[in-house]
Amino acid sequence: IERAQRVRGAEVMLLVRGGGSLEDLMSFNDIDVARAVAASRIPVVCGVGHETDTTIADLVADRRAPTPSAAAEMAVPAVADLHAGLHQRITRLRTAARQSVTLRRTLVERLVARAEAASPLRRVASLRQTLDARTARLATALTTDVLHKRRRIDSARLALQGASPARRVAVEREAVAGRRGRLERLATSLTVGRRQILDGKTARLNALSPLRVLARGYSITADAQTGAVITAPVTPGTRLRTRVADGEILSTATGDEQRTDVRSGGDDGDDR
Repeated sequence: IERAQRVRGAEVMLLVRGGGSLEDLMSFNDIDVARAVAASRIPVVCGVGHETDTTIADLVADRRAPTPSAAAEMAVPAVADLHAGLHQRITRLRTAARQSVTLRRTLVERLVARAEAASPLRRVASLRQTLDARTARLATALTTDVLHKRRRIDSARLALQGASPARRVAVEREAVAGRRGRLERLATSLTVGRRQILDGKTARLNALSPLRVLARGYSITADAQTGAVITAPVTPGTRLRTRVADGEILSTATGDEQRTDVRSGGDDGDDR
């Protein structure tokens, strides 16, 4: 085995022996042989004994064959078998590569989807859609609220117009005008009636008035101090006030009928 390491161009080494007893195979269980096989730079194919035989050299060799002929076939395979194996391995490699690419593409797609789901841009887009939807709902709500309040204002305006002070003033003004007309007519009628009554009473009063009697030339004499009308003779020296149609006459009663103290036009008039 050590000499074979110095053979130039050697590509493979076959360590083989036909079947035999356990004692015949003991040389392949030698530790030096095992170390030499393990240290060989040339690949070693070990085919010792029959398929059921196992030695230490089989365990440390690069490849183990069940028989020597199998080791020869393993070392020098048929070209067709090599092509078939190569094609099979290429197919498996392509399948594995395709599966790996598919798996990695799926993983990348998942990672991209997860990244896009967590992306600020996508979140901004989602928030923008939410904002647009809420803006639309808010606009609808505001429009509905404005329409509702406008209806309420219109209803309140109609109610206010119905109870408007100006309208009530106009109605009350018409009522006052009607009442004023009735009051004026009533006052006129009452005034006319009262004037007629007053005129009648005035006429009767004038007819019974002492002034009318005075106008006919009569006079009324009364005590100047007490104002009592004189209906009987008075004592001499009594001051008298005589009422005539055009004024008063102040006089003093004396015992002589020929002498009379007369004062005309009031207390400050000249004596006659």
